[in-house]
Amino acid sequence: MNRDTVMDAARLAVGGGPVRGGISRGEWVGAGLVFALALVLRVVFIRTHVWNSDEPQHLHVVWAWAHGRLPYRDVFDNHSPLFSWLCSPLFRLLGERADIVEWMRVAMVPLYGVSVWCIYRLGVVLFSRRAGLWAAVIGGVYPPWFTIMGEFRTDVLWTTLWLVTLVILLTGRLTLGRLFCAGLALGATFSVSMKTTLLLLSMGGGGLCVVAVGPWLRRIPAGAGEEVSFWKRALALLGGLLVVPGGWVLFFAAQGAWGEFYYGLITHNIVPRVDGAALKWTRLGGVNLVRFAIGILAGGLSMPLLARDRGQAQRRVFLFVVAGLFYPLLHGLWPVVTAQDDMPHYPILAVVIAGMGAMLFESRASSRALRFVLPALVFSGAIAEFTVMLRWESIHDRSNLNRIQGIQDLLTLTDASDFVLDAKGNTIFRERPYFYAIETLTAQRAARGLLADDVPEHLIATRTAVVILSKRMTERTKDFLEQNYVGVGHYTVAGKHLSVAGKYLPAPDTDGAIRFDIALPQQYMLLTKHGLGGGTLDGLPLDGPRELASGPHIFWPPPHTTDHFTLLWSRAYERGFSPFTKDSPDDPDNEH
Repeated sequence: MNRDTVMDAARLAVGGGPVRGGISRGEWVGAGLVFALALVLRVVFIRTHVWNSDEPQHLHVVWAWAHGRLPYRDVFDNHSPLFSWLCSPLFRLLGERADIVEWMRVAMVPLYGVSVWCIYRLGVVLFSRRAGLWAAVIGGVYPPWFTIMGEFRTDVLWTTLWLVTLVILLTGRLTLGRLFCAGLALGATFSVSMKTTLLLLSMGGGGLCVVAVGPWLRRIPAGAGEEVSFWKRALALLGGLLVVPGGWVLFFAAQGAWGEFYYGLITHNIVPRVDGAALKWTRLGGVNLVRFAIGILAGGLSMPLLARDRGQAQRRVFLFVVAGLFYPLLHGLWPVVTAQDDMPHYPILAVVIAGMGAMLFESRASSRALRFVLPALVFSGAIAEFTVMLRWESIHDRSNLNRIQGIQDLLTLTDASDFVLDAKGNTIFRERPYFYAIETLTAQRAARGLLADDVPEHLIATRTAVVILSKRMTERTKDFLEQNYVGVGHYTVAGKHLSVAGKYLPAPDTDGAIRFDIALPQQYMLLTKHGLGGGTLDGLPLDGPRELASGPHIFWPPPHTTDHFTLLWSRAYERGFSPFTKDSPDDPDNEH
């Protein structure tokens, strides 16, 4: 009697069924339909899923790589460098195009496919082929995960590399070569996001639990080749882990940008006294701690019992502990948590849920009804997930078209050498006059006085004529923009109107003159809703564009005119932009 026969008998003795039981044709057909629909939606969402502000921000850093600028030194970034660097050749190939976000989203589709395959492989190795198939179905179309995996963001590659790391680590014998490769993949994951620190802590917790339950697992027969020295394993994993991050450290040090690299990656992301930070651990006493306890209990006690060998039992303990530990670590330690930070958590939960369901399905003690209900629940759940996604999304939403037109307007309005102020690099293809992207942590640093509130000074120094007002900016900056820039047209970038240097002039004084101050030196024209305005500016007849220095100016309009006068950056008018464009919210004569 061979070992497989003994293990089958052991599983039957505790109520288990054959792990390698065949998957029914109905399950394959159902899964095929789910994946076909997922692929269709994946392609449709490339165009219809509303742009997230992080996508242009990442693309602005990719633009920097593609144009020979060094992130952290020449262009602000507070993410790890691997993702933007890898994307730069494709960006360079595509060139300056207004729909660049959609094209770069196409590059995320293969990563989504690799991630789903990794979910399947983890389910197969840790449980069964059926568990792998169900895990891929459940995890692959879970709405928050599905939608974010279609965006152009670092979290897509981060999640994919994390899953690849787990596949390398858990789907074969733990040879030193396999551990080195797992470390290499984990190091690449670090080079995409520093949140990998939390994944590493979760893996450490999983490893400790495997060691802790080791004596209890000795009752399960050991698989061939599972025994390797702990220290050799640790050194192999650590050696692989250091390769990619170490390469980046050496690269930026060689460029003389180690200090900027360290600031962007570490210092900037650690903000003292973040609101509520002291209370984060308190929240661990609630739902998060319960979730962690359930994961530990289920993985540490029930799953290994039906494993075919000790190695599989250890892998199940490891994965369940990682699944239970990552979420509370993220929400307890990380200073700012957003929806995409949960991305590595969802696939692991899918494997856990599918594994438990498949074990129930394959148990000979389960009833016929249960064997019918479980697959029905899986595929009904998948359809429900699609329904939720379609309710979230609107394929008729035109906001992306407006954003594309907004970027096209910006490319028409500006030259490659022009500066453009936006919040986070939303305009993608132009250099920003202010170094920092005005994202959450930058805003917190500015609010605490850790960064100077000097955006207006940078605008004046660089003669920046084009801006996009954002609620992320400080009140001082907003006041300066509102007083020295005017909106031109109704197309938007990131939901905000393009504005150019200019101002609406006040009504004439009692002597008929209009007096105003200029803060931003530029070449201006005077307009009315009917076209170019006449009159006398600073004592000289107004016959075209005029270079105006910072300071007070005086304008004498033509006698008896009732027009409103607007000062506008001359190039905007020359290239077809005007504050009097129909439906412009800044049009002083617009009644809507």
